[in-house]
Amino acid sequence: MRAFSPGEQGPRLPILMYHRVVAPGQGDSGPGAQNPAYRLPLPLFWEQMHLLREGGYPTPTLNRLLDSDAGPVQDQSVVITFDDGWVDNYTNALPVLVETGLKATLFVVTGFVGRKGYLNWRQLAEMQGKGMSVQSHTHGHKPLPLLAEEEMRAELEVSKGSIEDRLGTAVDFLSAPHGMLDARVIRAARSSGYRGICTSEPGFTHTYGAPAVFKRINISSRFGPTRFQRVIKRNRTSILSDVAMKRLGNLVKKSLGYKNYRKLYVLRYGP
Repeated sequence: MRAFSPGEQGPRLPILMYHRVVAPGQGDSGPGAQNPAYRLPLPLFWEQMHLLREGGYPTPTLNRLLDSDAGPVQDQSVVITFDDGWVDNYTNALPVLVETGLKATLFVVTGFVGRKGYLNWRQLAEMQGKGMSVQSHTHGHKPLPLLAEEEMRAELEVSKGSIEDRLGTAVDFLSAPHGMLDARVIRAARSSGYRGICTSEPGFTHTYGAPAVFKRINISSRFGPTRFQRVIKRNRTSILSDVAMKRLGNLVKKSLGYKNYRKLYVLRYGP
C-alpha cells in the first residue's frame, strides 16, 4: 500500500480507540470508572495485543500514515490509540505493548496531566521513549464546537504547546473531545498546525485532507477474540451495531442539546 496524499480517501484501515485498561480488582472507583464502554479488562487487552502480534499486523503511529517519505504503509496495518491519558495506560497497557513490540498513539488532556488517576509528564516521557506517540486531546476536554473562537483556539494551542515543550516532540494530531467536530473546529485545527483529527465515529475509511480526519473503533469488553479478529480484518459487519449506536447517540445529543445530554451522562456514570 502506497503512502496517501492530502485530498485522497485513503485505505480501509482499522484505528482502534482505547481509554482505560484495568487489571482485576481495578476500575470500580475513580474518574471514568463507571462507563463500561471506556474500560477494558487487562487480560482481554493482553489477548488482543497478542492477536495482533501473532497475526503479523504492523501498528504504525498516526504520524506514519501521513509520512510519504517513509514509503508505503503495509496492507495489514492497525493503528492503536488511547484517549484521555489514564495512568493505567502506563501501569497496565504499556508493559503489554512493550512485550508484544506494538506501538500506540496517546491522546492526553494536558490539563489533567499529573492529577490523581492520570499520567504525569515523567510517565509520558518514558512511554514516548519506548516508541509511543503523545498527541493532543486538548487542554480541558471541552466540547470544541460549543466554545467561542478564542477559547477553542486556546484549547487547541495550549495543549499542543505544552506537549511540545515538555516532551520535545511535534504534536500533529488531535482527538476531538466527546467526539464533537464541525467545520469550524477543523479550520481552527488546521490553522493551529494539526495535520490530522481523530473522531469517535466508527468506521474503516478516512479522509486525507488538510487536516486528515480519521474514524476510530471504540474497543470495549464487548470485543472478544472472534469479534476483534473480524475488526482487524476490516469486516464491516463487526461494527454495524457500533455505527447504529453512535448515530443514535448523536441524535440524542442534538435533540437534548449537549448540556442536557451531559447532565444525564454524569447522573448515569459520574463525572
